[in-house]
Amino acid sequence: LKHSLDILLNPGFVIQVTLSVVEMMMQVANTTDSHHFLSQPSVIETLVGIPYHQHDSIDQDDYKYVCLSKYSSLQCIARVFLVSPHMLSWLHSSLSLTGTIMGDIADMLQKETLEKILEYEEELGYNWCTLKPNISVLWRPSCYDILPGLQIYCQELIVASLHIILSSQNHREVLVQEGLLDYVISLPWHTSGSVQQRAKELVT
Repeated sequence: LKHSLDILLNPGFVIQVTLSVVEMMMQVANTTDSHHFLSQPSVIETLVGIPYHQHDSIDQDDYKYVCLSKYSSLQCIARVFLVSPHMLSWLHSSLSLTGTIMGDIADMLQKETLEKILEYEEELGYNWCTLKPNISVLWRPSCYDILPGLQIYCQELIVASLHIILSSQNHREVLVQEGLLDYVISLPWHTSGSVQQRAKELVT
C-alpha cells in the first residue's frame, strides 16, 4: 500500500496507472486490515487530491480515466469511513478537508455524472465478480455520532455505485447467484432520508 501511495504522489505516471492503483486501493478497503493505513491523513489527502474536473489539457479519452479515478478514490474513502468511522474521527479537526470530501461526493452524485460513470465502465468492460463488499457495507450498524453528514454522503455514494453496477445483466445474475437479492430489495427499509430515496430508486 505504501508503494501504491508513492505512485499516486508521482506526477510522472499516466492517468491510466492512477486509475489502476486507486481501484486496487478501493478493493483493499474491503478488508479491515487495511484501514489503519488507508485512514491516515496523508492517504486521505492524497485520495481527495486526485483531480476530477476536466481541463483543457485533458482530452476526452483521458478524461474517462480521470473521472473513474476520482469515483474510485471517493468509494475507497467511503468504505473505510462506513466500516471504521473511529479511524477517521480526526476529520473532526479538519473541517475544510471534510467539506471537500462531501462536496466531491455531492458532485459525483449528480445524475449526469453517474451516467458518465456508467458509460465509461461499460466502455472499459468492467466486470465485478462479487457484490458482497458493496452490499455488506450498507448493512453495517451506522455510527452517526461521528460526522453524521459525511456518513450519509458515503452511504449515498455506495448505493449509487450499486445502481451503476446492477445496470448490467451479468452483475444482476451475480447478485442472485450470491444470494444477495433480498438484501438489496430490503435496503429502503434499512435506510432513511436521502439514502432511502436512492435505495428506492435502486429497487424500482
